Amino acid sequence: VKLVLSGGRALRIRVVDSNGQPIVGARVWYCPWPGSPGPFPHVSYNTKADADGLVIWEHAPEQDLTFQSFATGYMRSFENVIRPDDQLHTITLTPALVISGAVRDADSGDLVPRFRLGIGCPQPTADGSEQPWWSSIDRFWPVFTGGTFRHSLEEPVVGGTVNRGYVFRFEAEGHAPYVTRV
Repeated sequence: VKLVLSGGRALRIRVVDSNGQPIVGARVWYCPWPGSPGPFPHVSYNTKADADGLVIWEHAPEQDLTFQSFATGYMRSFENVIRPDDQLHTITLTPALVISGAVRDADSGDLVPRFRLGIGCPQPTADGSEQPWWSSIDRFWPVFTGGTFRHSLEEPVVGGTVNRGYVFRFEAEGHAPYVTRV
């Protein structure tokens, strides 16, 4: 068996917000998804951006590589395909979607003491309309107490696809569920 190792190439990524400012501590993770350029090198790379939003992988495999990037308060960025070429590449993260409010009893106006928020997305149907699809993953069903809520959405309900928006469902014992528009 003859193994030939190459030196690899430098991969330089700067993670910024929508104003072009660096995001200190943003994660950059090599994460090939089905359909990503392959063959996939058997390597692991997951690191944080420095004070300038920079990540440098000195000896990255010399081929197209797929990355995710994420940081608290920002939407996760999927499928960033970058080829190591000694050039500076930029990943821009947009602000997270923050929803907040109060849930009240329709008759009394009192705050509902305990409820859960279902986070879903619209899915097209055969007739061209859209119906809500609800995730079964626990993080998309947070529970709130005290009648108020504040939740930061930092990822789409279905990853690896175009984000079609969100639909929310409020559920509380003794109350009919309420589903929002998209």
